[in-house]
Amino acid sequence: MNSLNPNTVIFENNKLSCVGNPYLQSSLYDNISVKLRAFDYANISYDINFCKTDIMFFVENEAGKVNYPYQNIPDLTVQTFSFALPVPRMIYSKGLNELLKFNFDINKMNFLYFIWMIKNTKSR
Repeated sequence: MNSLNPNTVIFENNKLSCVGNPYLQSSLYDNISVKLRAFDYANISYDINFCKTDIMFFVENEAGKVNYPYQNIPDLTVQTFSFALPVPRMIYSKGLNELLKFNFDINKMNFLYFIWMIKNTKSR
């Protein structure tokens, strides 16, 4: 389990360095979420997350050597807006004419979900 801890992990060779940070603080989030659903299939959601400190993984290149340090990022705000729309797989297998007859059980159908998401992350 110690190999997964970002505070104590150290790996180094002549091209790569991954060093832990023993001064990392834990991450605690406050979350607010609003979701609108239609018939348990389509949905629109908006989430906002506030974090006093979060752990981020950075990649640095210094003189041809790649370094992967962990650092705390203060006052992080993450906003996410998503829209999910199901498309019946029946459109592709049987066509739109068969779908418009409404001669099927919606609970036994397969769907392809198209998900559109925007994520905005800010640190003050």
